[in-house]
Amino acid sequence: MITETAFRAMSRDSGLTNAPPTCPACIPESLAYCPQLRKNSAVYTAASAEPVGVLADTFTPGPGGTAIHTGHNIYVGFDEFAQQASCLALQLVVRLDGMCLEPIP
Repeated sequence: MITETAFRAMSRDSGLTNAPPTCPACIPESLAYCPQLRKNSAVYTAASAEPVGVLADTFTPGPGGTAIHTGHNIYVGFDEFAQQASCLALQLVVRLDGMCLEPIP
């Protein structure tokens, strides 16, 4: 299930998400218990999913060896090597391709 707060479209049938997959049998229960899904969600199937980065807290060096928090839920791609040393990963981000809208069961 996809919500607009956990999805960024890349094209008509692909995009980035940090939302975990939901099995078809669990969708009714997920909708019953999750206010965010009830407010705004859609069911998609995807031909492929590939990990591409993380949402992370970012830091810079501070005085006396401390870390200064500089950002929250910042997207850091796996190819952004310079940023990786100053971040703490919080959530995996995957790219979904070949997405197809499905009816909610």
